[in-house]
Amino acid sequence: MSTSFSVFTVTPASRRSRGFTLVELLVVIAIIGVLVGLLLPAVQSARESARRSSCQNNLKQIGLGLQTYVDAKSGLPPSIWDNNPAANSPVDDANNFPGIAWSALILPFIEQADIYTALQTACSTGTGGNWSTHWQSTASGSSVAQRRIGSYNCPTNENPTAAGRSGFGKLNYACNSGNAAYAAYPSTPGVMNVNNKPTRMQLADIKDGLSKTLAVVEFSSTPELASVAMSCGGTVCGWNGKIWPGGRNAATALGGAPAGWHSSVSATDVESYGGNNTTYLMNRSDQTWGWDWGTASPHAQGMFAVYCDGAVTWVSEMVAPVTYGYLRSPADGKTFDPSTF
Repeated sequence: MSTSFSVFTVTPASRRSRGFTLVELLVVIAIIGVLVGLLLPAVQSARESARRSSCQNNLKQIGLGLQTYVDAKSGLPPSIWDNNPAANSPVDDANNFPGIAWSALILPFIEQADIYTALQTACSTGTGGNWSTHWQSTASGSSVAQRRIGSYNCPTNENPTAAGRSGFGKLNYACNSGNAAYAAYPSTPGVMNVNNKPTRMQLADIKDGLSKTLAVVEFSSTPELASVAMSCGGTVCGWNGKIWPGGRNAATALGGAPAGWHSSVSATDVESYGGNNTTYLMNRSDQTWGWDWGTASPHAQGMFAVYCDGAVTWVSEMVAPVTYGYLRSPADGKTFDPSTF
């Protein structure tokens, strides 16, 4: 009888896994640091690109709202609707109402009718929405005026509340009120100026063409850093942006505007105005391309603007100041191709 034997190979138990050495850990950490350093600028760039796109879309909505307003009201809104715009006393509250801005007037046309109705109710006596008091003169009006409207806020801007503007709803876009203060141009108004009616200019009055005349431009609320720029006559700009409800009135106890050169209500709360001070820069840069136009952008190298035909364009900070000035006048006979800016 023969006997057969099976041979089995016994595998020794697996050895315990060896851990990382200190050198290996340091190498891995260094590699991760390099990757983060390479990816972070790309991520930040992508985020800013998205913010710029959102800002551009805000102006598209504003442009469409203005067009719809014109169709409904047969004219562009004024910068401020003030029943007595000739009253030059900043404390003449009784004779200046409702003081609401173009940005408040177009609310029903940018899907914000509820806020418009609430503000109208707060500014009216009795029934019928008669706009018989200044928007800031009542607690209910001031409360509505503090609401945030997303399409009026450029996401690149910092300072989410309108500090220095009594906490009222921030507005990063200002209407074109012309070049009246700049001596190199004729003293012409823009397309939206203070008026005693809720309509001011018809599109037919814009002789230079709707696609060649600015309607609304950016205005930054980002605090300026001395280490980056000093855009206000060699000092740091402390701009707080605009506010959407309208012009403040110094007579009220609810956060009035400072008394000063402005007439009746403070038009600087909502307007982009002409000026004659070459030390005030238009953008946060070293380009002296403005004459105190009350215009600023947090974006690098320029700003967005919307034309009277509703088209949005990018205006480079390298554009000639004279060219930009002509774009602000609706009937000076000077026209330029916005696509070249």
